[in-house]
Amino acid sequence: MSSNSTNRAASREVRSYDREMLRAQFASLFWAAIVEKRKHGKYPLSDLAKALGKNKGEVSRWFSSGAPNWTLGTIAEIAYALDLQITVEAKDRSTGLVMTAYGPKGREPTDDEAAPSSNPYPPAPPVREDQPA
Repeated sequence: MSSNSTNRAASREVRSYDREMLRAQFASLFWAAIVEKRKHGKYPLSDLAKALGKNKGEVSRWFSSGAPNWTLGTIAEIAYALDLQITVEAKDRSTGLVMTAYGPKGREPTDDEAAPSSNPYPPAPPVREDQPA
């Protein structure tokens, strides 16, 4: 086997491993959120299934078998149903640098890069003292 084909095979294995790990991490994240909700009251999987418009059996299988192959849309819907805001970080394998959507972690985003506010309403204009309230 040539060095080039060995590298391609190793690369496929790494990509496959990364996909499975990412799927497992999302399943673990959502399960942890469900467990936390259960600490503060009942949260049966049927509640999540109902919020997602799915049957309980399907939702139950997500957390009882191998890591589910969710689409980004499904991940977003589950996060919404669990009232979670997901943030994403990535670590450069060669340097260890952690990246966020705004650049390297630890660096404050510039005004141009500032994250959109979670508040859907624009800020109120300032009230001048000479203006009636």
